[in-house]
Formats: sequence, C-alpha cells, structure tokens
Amino acid sequence: MTILIIDDDETTGYLLKYWLNEGRLKEDNINTIYKQSCKDSIETINKEKVNLVLMDVNMPNMNGIECTTKLKKIFPELLIIAISSDNHEEMQNDMLQVGAYDYLSKPLVEEIFTKRIKTYMLLSGLRNVPKKKSQISNLFNDEVFNFHIHFPVSDEDSLIELWGSMLVRFSYYQNIDDLHDTVAHLYEFGLSMFEDKNEFVIIIEENENFLYITIQSSNNISKLLAYSLVKKYDTHMYIFDNNMKLSIKLKKIKIAQDDKKIEKHTEAIPYIIEEKKEELEIFYIFDDEEMEDFDNQLYLVNTYMQKLKTIHSVSDIEQMCIALQKLANILMQHQKLNRLHKCISDFIGIIQTEINTDKKWIDTYPLINTYVEDIITWHKKLFFDGAPSVNFMDDSFEANIRTIRSFISPELENSSTDDIFDF
Repeated sequence: MTILIIDDDETTGYLLKYWLNEGRLKEDNINTIYKQSCKDSIETINKEKVNLVLMDVNMPNMNGIECTTKLKKIFPELLIIAISSDNHEEMQNDMLQVGAYDYLSKPLVEEIFTKRIKTYMLLSGLRNVPKKKSQISNLFNDEVFNFHIHFPVSDEDSLIELWGSMLVRFSYYQNIDDLHDTVAHLYEFGLSMFEDKNEFVIIIEENENFLYITIQSSNNISKLLAYSLVKKYDTHMYIFDNNMKLSIKLKKIKIAQDDKKIEKHTEAIPYIIEEKKEELEIFYIFDDEEMEDFDNQLYLVNTYMQKLKTIHSVSDIEQMCIALQKLANILMQHQKLNRLHKCISDFIGIIQTEINTDKKWIDTYPLINTYVEDIITWHKKLFFDGAPSVNFMDDSFEANIRTIRSFISPELENSSTDDIFDF
C-alpha cells in the first residue's frame, strides 16, 4: 500500500507520516510519500504506484480542488481524501464534486484517522475491479463496472465505522436518487438486525445507470424488517430472495451539462498555475528596542533548537522556553498580535508540561522545530520581505498548536463532528 500526502504544511505532513509509519498503522507496512505541492504528483503516482492520496485543500499555486481535478482526469479511479481546517459546507461540496472520496477535518485525531485509513485501504483494494457475471452480488443480475465495497457488519461499532466514513461522501453524491434517505434507513435496519443477533454483509456496486446496495445474511432476514426498509421503493427497485439476501437499486440522475456548479470544475486546468499576486507590505509594529530584543530572543530560540536536535537537555529546553516567553511578552504589548501571543504561550505550556520524557521529546522534535521555523518565517516576512497582513499566519499557528497537542495527548482531543454518524 502506497499513500501520497500532498500538504504544504510540514507539521501536518510530518504528523501524518508518523501516524502511518510509526503509529497504530505501523504493522501495515505502508509506503508513505510526502510532497508539499501538487507539482510532480503525476510522475510520483505513476512511478510509485500510489493507491491513496491525502490531499490538503488550501495550498498556494495549485490548491486541492485544482489538483484533485487534474489527477482525476488522468487517474479516474484514484482514491483521494481531502484534509482541511476549512470546514465550510461549500468547500466540502466542491472537493467532493471534483472527485474526492471523503473529507477529513483538521485537527486530526489519531484513533479516528487510523480507522478511516483502514477503511480506505479496504476500499482501495476492492474499488474498480471489473466483475464477471458470476461474481455479481446484486439480485438484479445487472452487470456492474465498479465494485465499491464488501463490508462485514457484526456490531453497531462496525456499522458506524462504515457509514461514518462514507457519510460525507453520500451527503454530496448528488447524482444518486434518494441516497441519503437510504443510508439512514439502512442504519436503522442494521440496528434491528443486531437486536435479532443477526450479522450481515453490505455490498455496494454500480454501473452507468444505477447504484446497487445488497444486504446478505447467513441467517434469515425478517420479512417485516425487510419490508420496513423497501416499502418506500417501487417494487421493480428491490428484490428479496429466500429471506437471506436483499438488493436495492437507486437510479442515477443525469446532470445537465450546463449545470454551473459542475461546470465550474470541469474546465481544463493547466498543470502549472501562476501564483496569484498579492499586495505585500512591510510592517513597522515594534519600536527599535523591541525589534532588537525580539531578534535576539528569536535567535536564542533557534540556537537552542539546533542543539536539542542531537541531545535532550532539560536545561536547554528551560532556556529556550525563557526566550520564547520573552517573545510572547513583546507580542502581548500589541493588540494586533494577541492571537500569536496566545499561540506562543500555549506552545510554551505544551513544552513545559506535556513533553516530559526523552522519548516524547525525540518523537515531537520535528513538530516543535517546524513551529519555531514558522515563527521565524512570520518574522522575516512581516518585517523584511513583506506580508499580506499582520495576522496572515494566525490560522496556521493555531491549527498547528492543536495538531501538536493532538499528537502528544490524543485522548484530550475530541473527535470532530464529521466523524460522528448522526441522523
């Protein structure tokens, strides 16, 4: 299994690589490749036989929507999962419309991320395998070109895991008639099956005109229960056979070619897109004394980080935190910099209270170092090279604090609402 991570944020890139290669998925021997942009991704996918892409949405030059559109034109069956701190419904819809299979929200939680990846690995192995007539599962015996998933369901947790991972996708799968209602009814159906101590398998197939959902059980399916699921459909849209297998077919709706929402993303997109020109400004927030002090303290922080790369020294960490605190004190004097001040204060708190062993420091060092490099970048752009605004990196600073905290103490992070199956 080869997974390509495309994310311009090094903190997120490192975290995902760590979870995939050293975390709970270590035994799965996943080959992980990290890129900071979409550039060269086509060559990478071809050369490395990539099975799954974890795609950041908000990236410079070519964003996740544009990159997904490009990749899906060349690799139509590639499994692409969007990852973003932007949880607006329109953004999710746009990514799914251009071909992303699912949408995960930052900050990520390792336990939920692991479950999702295991599901995606299953999907990647089973998707788009041409089926022979004898292998078709739906009772309509219609030929299918895409075998989505064959998923055994033995308890409520496995049912939640399956539909939880597909709920966002189903919610925006606009060309399938009644799909969302069907998912809700299937969930209730599954709960009733468990009450009868009945395990079952869900099989999803499709062809150009229909999506087929088949439920197969080793025990009898109650006729009353089956009827409760299919009563809303015309009789020619379902088949119930020998009390052990039930198939439903949902018609695909033809979307008009002039549909503006779709048309927006179907134009040919050049592989290299020129970066949008932004008006940059050099800001003069600090007086001369503050600027000199800030420069000196930032230099000390960076110096200690370089020393701590090779040796875990408690005294060096303490001195680095003192320098960071002096940076925070300078920022506190300026209202426009309050968010960054809070981020650095939280950063110090994490280092002092939560990274309390050699192993934690070694494991977390790349994240800590990247955060310090981000502060250096902010300082360089704001005061020397030019920046679009004073707060242009605040969202990134806050998101990365949550990421670091999640990495160190995942049990403290609550799962995001898009990971909860709710009707």
